[in-house]
Amino acid sequence: MELTTADPEPIADFYAHLLGWVVLAEPDGGFSGWVGDRLALRVHRGGDGFLVVFAGARRDGLRDGAAVDRGRVLHGPWAPRPRPGEPCWVEFAGAADDAYWT
Repeated sequence: MELTTADPEPIADFYAHLLGWVVLAEPDGGFSGWVGDRLALRVHRGGDGFLVVFAGARRDGLRDGAAVDRGRVLHGPWAPRPRPGEPCWVEFAGAADDAYWT
């Protein structure tokens, strides 16, 4: 996740204290919060708000061993168990959905 705020340092310190993160200063003036060897959050200067970032290489087809049935992937997502202080779930919440999200 990424958080943008007018003053990143006290926000990074707050979450480090609250969740036990190891916080590192970044060259761009932001901060990163770590749980063990996993990146939990980046805090950057900007307007106030959280951003959820999904990253990965572009895929043009199914991976080996994957199968699709009526548009549904048959094998669900996998991730290591979350550690204390590590974000593990994000849900979209808004006044209404729109064509972009549905």
